[in-house]
Amino acid sequence: MVLSTTQQLILDKAKEGHSLLILGQSGAGKSHLVKEMAHELLRNGKSVYTLDGPHSLFAPPPPPKKS
Repeated sequence: MVLSTTQQLILDKAKEGHSLLILGQSGAGKSHLVKEMAHELLRNGKSVYTLDGPHSLFAPPPPPKKS
């Protein structure tokens, strides 16, 4: 994936261990950046958790419902 200069700077901060909150307007490339960040960090043995309401990228599945 090709990242913009700003996206690459943010990815570098994540690789340095900084916690990040990614905000921006629709179409700004947030999902693209978060996916690339997650892939890069996972390749390097890091744990990744993302929160994005119903669009969580790497959330574990919910536990089964009890009857």
